[in-house]
Amino acid sequence: MYVDLLSRALAIADDADCRRAVEDFADATDRLHLCQSDPYVGVEEVVAVEVEYDRALLRLARFFGLDASPERFTSPGSERQRLEGALAERSPLVHTLLARR
Repeated sequence: MYVDLLSRALAIADDADCRRAVEDFADATDRLHLCQSDPYVGVEEVVAVEVEYDRALLRLARFFGLDASPERFTSPGSERQRLEGALAERSPLVHTLLARR
């Protein structure tokens, strides 16, 4: 189910350039952090924010040439961790964004 949601989200307006992908990732990172730290956020909102974050993560990973697709998100936490680590190694900016969480 999560893979389907992420696939559909990724198919929507997936024409950003690299700069826009970084901006979207920064915004999604901030929203994810806020959502995870708020005990009153409902499960629907948490899932929506996670899909938004993973969409931004996938788009950015593709700009860096990483093997990234929604199908790899059958276990979202471990795939997120893999992509975040790979991106942090390649980009000081991404490393800084992830460290803010």
